[in-house]
Amino acid sequence: EAGPAELYVLSATTNSSLRPPNNAFTRRYDMPKWEVTARVPLQTAKLDEVLFGAEPSEAFWGEFLKLDTQGTEYEILQGADRTLRERTVAIVSEVSFTELYVGQRLFSEMELFLRERGFSFYGFTALHHRSRKLLDKRLHAGRERALYADAVFLKDPLAGGPRLLSLNHRQLHVLFCASLLLGYTDFALE
Repeated sequence: EAGPAELYVLSATTNSSLRPPNNAFTRRYDMPKWEVTARVPLQTAKLDEVLFGAEPSEAFWGEFLKLDTQGTEYEILQGADRTLRERTVAIVSEVSFTELYVGQRLFSEMELFLRERGFSFYGFTALHHRSRKLLDKRLHAGRERALYADAVFLKDPLAGGPRLLSLNHRQLHVLFCASLLLGYTDFALE
């Protein structure tokens, strides 16, 4: 939503977020790069306001969204209802399988939110894992807990998608290009 917010600057600045880190989780998994080093006040705006506001952006902005905002991706999409409805055909968003930040929405909630808006989950570009490192990996095979990933969501206008969609000529071209860029060649050809 638009308004005042606070940025939590963390010891690894790439982990900084509008949400505080979930200290119980980061301590459990010995994640020292998640310590708060500063708090910075700032103003936020909805994506719809940015793209359709007083100074409208280019008509094609928002067709393909890439989100990696450390735990606020869901809220950004909530503030982009018009963008999702009128422009967006492809999304790559970081999603989490555990609450790395306090109050963070998880992958299952993101998938449902986007499915209700006509997007299909297509896959992950990469999965990131973490363990407590209680066993030496050179001596013991084991799996680590999935923490987060980049998830791909596409508006699928073909039969079998979450709903029948009517995409215009440009949207079909953007969807084709995005599908090729993301490696979903079969879908692009379909």
